Amino acid sequence: MAWEHREGSGSLFTNKFKEKDAHPDYTGEFMLNEIVYKISGWRKKSASGNSYLSLSVQEKNIKPATSNDGPSPVDDEIRF
Repeated sequence: MAWEHREGSGSLFTNKFKEKDAHPDYTGEFMLNEIVYKISGWRKKSASGNSYLSLSVQEKNIKPATSNDGPSPVDDEIRF
């Protein structure tokens, strides 16, 4: 039986493929409302010296928009 996400939980793992400072220190997934999300985390320090984790979240199966994706849906509307 393959591993499956449970509702309201997820995991972060050390990013073994980090090559640049801009790449996340941690990556993983979690499930919320039956949607799987990708999560990325970067170790940071505040101005006062406190350590924290900065996070980025996006749906797993959504392709990020780029400027070369063609016309936007607004361009397809009929104009009067």
